[in-house]
Amino acid sequence: VDEWPKGFFIGGSAIDEMNGLYVRHPYGIDHTLPHHCELSWENVDTEFKIASAHVRNWHAVEDATKEWLIVDEQGRDRLATPGIHYIPGSARAWHVVNRPFKSWRRGDQAVTVAAEAGWWEEGELGTVIASSLSDRERPVLWERRSDGRRFGMGAWRLYPAIADEGRVATGDEDDDAIRPWQIIAIMSQPRLDELLEQKRQHEENSRAGRRRGQPKVTAAGAFGGGPAPALLAEAPSDIAADDSIKAARRACRDGETDGAKALLERLDGMTFPAKARARAAVAYARPSGTLAASA
Repeated sequence: VDEWPKGFFIGGSAIDEMNGLYVRHPYGIDHTLPHHCELSWENVDTEFKIASAHVRNWHAVEDATKEWLIVDEQGRDRLATPGIHYIPGSARAWHVVNRPFKSWRRGDQAVTVAAEAGWWEEGELGTVIASSLSDRERPVLWERRSDGRRFGMGAWRLYPAIADEGRVATGDEDDDAIRPWQIIAIMSQPRLDELLEQKRQHEENSRAGRRRGQPKVTAAGAFGGGPAPALLAEAPSDIAADDSIKAARRACRDGETDGAKALLERLDGMTFPAKARARAAVAYARPSGTLAASA
């Protein structure tokens, strides 16, 4: 693979807000993040982000110079993996880090990361005058010490004048629960658009069902990480089928996608509710890393 994904799908994490579809940030990178990013992607339902970032002022996992990051809604790095390729590694490659978010505050002493022609040079010292995360393009107002000029800029264009030793990896590598057991790169824009449209239609159908007094339906396996609830009472055969569905999910989590597919293909006798759960239970990846059809 020699190009950046158009989007991502994450599923299987115990952090529900992490799961779902991710699309590229409208500015290419999220300027509110303190990381010097190459690109970033944002969850369409939450403020979780995936970013490819240059390591700067923190201790990287495996001494990497670049990292893939999963950043939570408070701006904390929750997971990281070395940023060697255009696509991040599988679940086991991710380290749980829980690094604090460096949000700029009035009075912070900060230095410019790199020159911006006609505006400032690399390494110029100044003071943060204001910071507002509501400004998605230029959230930080910085005053240059040498002449008092002020510039609006992205948070990533500055680093602390005093090294921030707090940004270190502190996670538990055995904390499997929060890892992204399904992380799938979506390389085609038409495929991403198709998935977004399917999600929109699913949400519309769910709202319509609730207006008619039917139970809420969530295809969490496709857009969140778990099986969709049944619409109707289960037949006895469906109860037996549940064990196969769970086994298929475990096989998918462990990377045994062919085994997961084979388990679900044996469930032809299921009634509608169990079929719906089976479809929602497993999304698996072909070796290319692109999104494959659900069972």
